[in-house]
Amino acid sequence: MLTIKNLVSILGLPAILRLSPGLHVPIPHGFIGTMAKKNRQVKQYEAEPAKPHVTTKVQIIQPETPSTYYSNFIEVSHTEYEFALSFAKLPTKLRPQQLLDVKSGEPLLLEPLLQVEVPTRLIPGLVRALMLQVEIYEKRYGAIPGSGQKNGGQSTNGKTK
Repeated sequence: MLTIKNLVSILGLPAILRLSPGLHVPIPHGFIGTMAKKNRQVKQYEAEPAKPHVTTKVQIIQPETPSTYYSNFIEVSHTEYEFALSFAKLPTKLRPQQLLDVKSGEPLLLEPLLQVEVPTRLIPGLVRALMLQVEIYEKRYGAIPGSGQKNGGQSTNGKTK
């Protein structure tokens, strides 16, 4: 009887196993016609011990001449993996073409001065840090105008001052 194993031995070439149309994988001679033994022992792999996490305090040092940007407009967007903050500066005086565009209902187009992408895992801590800084600021200097807290920017009739 002619089997695949005999055919491979006769031809002296590795057998070809057809997995899907157009895809062929060569099989070495010793693998044709052999089956696993029932009493085969499966090698057990032990999980690697978990590496200890290292925590440290980080402090940002200020360089002699830090890069500083002034921004009076921030656009926030996000993807599944990060939040993006795009910082821009609204001009105090619009160019003639910008003025025409805005008057016709077009948005004012600004290029960002800086874009910062923050991993989503850092956002809750960022929000807490900002809220803490707002509290500290308001204790020291009073309510931030327009914040809506402690009557900041709000008149008694609910309209913005």
